[in-house]
Amino acid sequence: MTILSAIVAVVLYWGHFGDVYKNALHVRGNAGASAAQVGTSPTPNGAPPQNTVVTRIRDAITFGVGVIGWPIILLALVGCWRSVVDGGRDRASLAALAWGVACVVFLGVAVMRVDAPFQRYAAEFFGRVLLATFPAAVVLAARGTGWAWRHGATTRFASLILVICAVILGVQSWTAWFL
Repeated sequence: MTILSAIVAVVLYWGHFGDVYKNALHVRGNAGASAAQVGTSPTPNGAPPQNTVVTRIRDAITFGVGVIGWPIILLALVGCWRSVVDGGRDRASLAALAWGVACVVFLGVAVMRVDAPFQRYAAEFFGRVLLATFPAAVVLAARGTGWAWRHGATTRFASLILVICAVILGVQSWTAWFL
């Protein structure tokens, strides 16, 4: 019943997004033609701006680091490493793995080449994916912090500094909503 319910939920909720993705691929195919119509501003040397896959991936990763925060990402990388080394098969590890795979898949969608008017929507889409993925990063960061805390003074101090930096960045982001 659970599998059947999941299938029905996916079909009912996500079923209408097939047209959205087809339109996104259509927009992607017409991006070169409409860039000339939009009149994108040239770079300082007069050449058209470079919007390569590498540039879009770099921008998406930079955006992701800004949203999640570099301390959480560093601690989450340690948590990923420990999950692999320890053979994490618990529910939290598997959920974090599923979240990570979904984030990478949606990152691929977000960095597709789209027309200039639609780039904002791609960024918003990826921002929402990052916010949905953030709990997995925190779970992995907690795992990394726990491991570092138990394995010597150096790793304990490093994890403490990273947690303090994460709290400071979190408080700054939180207060920015109110100021």
